Amino acid sequence: MKTLLFTPLLILSLVSSVSAQPHPELIQRINSQVIPVRSLELNQPEPAFDQIAAHLDSVQVVGLGEGTHGTHEFFAFKSRMIVYAIEELGFRILAFEAPFDLKKANAYIQGEDMEVGDAVVSMGYFIWNTQEVTALFKWMRAYNLSRDPSDRIQV
Repeated sequence: MKTLLFTPLLILSLVSSVSAQPHPELIQRINSQVIPVRSLELNQPEPAFDQIAAHLDSVQVVGLGEGTHGTHEFFAFKSRMIVYAIEELGFRILAFEAPFDLKKANAYIQGEDMEVGDAVVSMGYFIWNTQEVTALFKWMRAYNLSRDPSDRIQV
C-alpha cells in the first residue's frame, strides 16, 4: 500500500560553500528542475502535480516536509499534494510525526462523531494544530464517507 509521510523535517536542503560567490551551474541546474505550482487551494486542479507525479510513479512511500513549522505556504502545499496523491495516485495511508497514538485522528476521518479540532489536538504535536491541517482532516473525512470502507484513507 502506498504511504504518505507528513513530517516537519526538511526533506531536501541545498548546501553551498561558505563563499558568497554565486554558483551559476548550480542555479541553472536547480532552475531546470523547478516545477511551478500556481494554486495552493485544496479543491482546485493543479496541473503541476501531474509533472510531479511522473517522478512518483513507482514509489510506495513519499515524505513531505517543510522549512519552517506553521508556515501557511508549506502546509497548504503539502495538503494540496496529499489530496492529489490520494485522488490521482491511489495513496491511502497518511503517517504523521506525532508523539501520541493517532486512533482519535483516524476515528475522525473514518466518520466517528467528534469535533475536528479534538482529532487534530489529539495528535499531541502543536505544529499540526493549523487551519491547513484542520481543512485536510475535514477533506479526508468527506472523502472517506463517500468511499467503500476498503478504499478509505487511514492515518
